[in-house]
Amino acid sequence: MKELVVGQPEFGNRLRNRRIEMGLSQKALAGDNMTPSYISLLENGSRVPSLEVVIRLARLLDITPQELLGYEVEGLGGGRGREPSELVAQVEMRRLAEMGDLAGARKLIEEKLAGARLTGNDEAGLAYGIELLKVLTDAGDQEERLALVDELRRIPSVDRSPAIQVVLAAHNASILREMGRLASAQKAAQEAVELVSKGELSGSSEHVQLLGILASIEVETNAFDAAERTIEEMIRLANDGGYAGVLGRTHWIASMAYSRMGRPAPAYEHLLAAHRTLVFGTMTLHDWLRFSRFTASVLLEGGHDLEKARDWIDSAELNARLAGLESDRLAAQRERAHYELTVGNPAEAARIYTELLDRPQPVNGSETVMALAGLSDALQRVGRIDEAIEWQRKAAERYEADGNYRRAAESWRKIDTLRQQAAAQG
Repeated sequence: MKELVVGQPEFGNRLRNRRIEMGLSQKALAGDNMTPSYISLLENGSRVPSLEVVIRLARLLDITPQELLGYEVEGLGGGRGREPSELVAQVEMRRLAEMGDLAGARKLIEEKLAGARLTGNDEAGLAYGIELLKVLTDAGDQEERLALVDELRRIPSVDRSPAIQVVLAAHNASILREMGRLASAQKAAQEAVELVSKGELSGSSEHVQLLGILASIEVETNAFDAAERTIEEMIRLANDGGYAGVLGRTHWIASMAYSRMGRPAPAYEHLLAAHRTLVFGTMTLHDWLRFSRFTASVLLEGGHDLEKARDWIDSAELNARLAGLESDRLAAQRERAHYELTVGNPAEAARIYTELLDRPQPVNGSETVMALAGLSDALQRVGRIDEAIEWQRKAAERYEADGNYRRAAESWRKIDTLRQQAAAQG
């Protein structure tokens, strides 16, 4: 094959015209392997693509690489990529997920995945399986997500793809963390980081993502010094790689880590950096809702701007309700109780926490234990000490069941303080 020559801005014009003709946004075309900003740079002629990128884009746009390049290249296959119907299905899946219709996205993906399983098409099964993992992540269905990771890992082609191995390893560690199996999660994350740091993906966005997962686990297991080193390495790699969107998320992860360490100053500093560097247009609705709630939490914890915190909560709750995302709406309600407690309305905070915990299907996972602890704090402030002790005990037991012994120890210490307070009141 002769040397690849890409003429700009002609290549960018062909790329833009074909994308628009297909009805695709830059985000939809970018998918998981590129960023919308990179597509934009290609289209305006500021970047020259590699051969691999040309072939990938041609397949996504259902044209030949020669048509995209504008000339014939000896030795370069002329076949088109996936069928248009498959591309339409991919775009529709992502559109539904981005709009918050997780049930719709899941139904469409599961239909395609079932077809791939039936025909023995491992490549399609792997592609649809990874799409389903993202939806299950947003839906918080950790058990099914873990089972799917195990299934995908058994596909023979996974052994030949370090990138897919890393993606699945990241999901595995993240799932174990969310399920509260912190020791297993830490082992899985450390093994994955060691694997990626020695291979061709060292310094990649996948490497950065794994370090973020590891840092969050280290914080929960009280390994603060290790977490700080991991955070520094994560941010360094994101900066060195020039990953704008990834850098924004690293600052978000760093802010969450410092917040959980009880260090509001660096948490706020990294929150501001996240707001400066995150590409909000590339975030799913679920991620944007999570970031909105987290922004409010950091503002409340640091006492920075309580009215702005309330605005973020209002926005998160309204958009979750409009999108029909009940779990996100309940999480925003829990953050509203946090706000009421911070501004000196413990009775209202206790009412909201109680309402959340009394639901037939209360808030899930970490939201539940935060509601338990929050209700205890609210009851303490209104003088209902015995009840505060009981709810703090439930929080401590939940932390222990999840393997979060640092938080459990904090809860038991609070119980001792509450008992002393009760004894002093006689």
